[in-house]
Amino acid sequence: MVGSDGGHASHTDATGYRVIDGTFTVAQADGSTGVLTDPATFAGYTGEPDAPSSILLMHHGLGIEIVIDPAHAIGSTDPAGVADVVLESAVTSIMDFEDSIAAVDSADKALAYHNWLGLITGTLTEQVTKNGQTFTRRLADDRSFTAPDGSTTVRRGRALMLVRNVGHLMTTPAVLDRQAALAAAYQTGYRIAMIWSGAGALWIAARAETAGIAGVAGVATYQHGARQTA
Repeated sequence: MVGSDGGHASHTDATGYRVIDGTFTVAQADGSTGVLTDPATFAGYTGEPDAPSSILLMHHGLGIEIVIDPAHAIGSTDPAGVADVVLESAVTSIMDFEDSIAAVDSADKALAYHNWLGLITGTLTEQVTKNGQTFTRRLADDRSFTAPDGSTTVRRGRALMLVRNVGHLMTTPAVLDRQAALAAAYQTGYRIAMIWSGAGALWIAARAETAGIAGVAGVATYQHGARQTA
């Protein structure tokens, strides 16, 4: 950062964060202020400009969120009230439907597809017990920030999910040849090609269908579009 006197400023010496006329400003312990060396890395904030709840920075297309909460156990010990720093570490993730989850028979596959639908729609949850406490783990929602120009910018809460399948030469009783005499089970590769191409087309169409629907958002938007498209 660059200090108001033209010298060096640092987050280490920060005592407060503000957004002044769209510029991210950092108060320093010596009473001076600092601004980013590259102002373009400031992407937005939440809360009020004079007392933001978080600051969003961007670097190489990935978000860096500085969470500010003086009442937090950690934030209360920081002069600037910084409670956490959230890093966007991945823009893609691999969803494995085979080896890693031991999906072998039809029941396993059906459960995997059910969970995949929950990932796509954002509704998948799981009860987790840890250290004697039970809580619900759910997918992160998209995050909205106020951009420097006053508009709204959104960062995706979930990474782009890529499907991985192996074992294409295996057979499965999930789909049977309609010629009873053959009673042939289709190879997994054919079934996967049909399911994922169909699911992908439905997802893309549903997204396009819901893009212009007013008053319907999130999961409801997707489900409405999916039904309409189907």
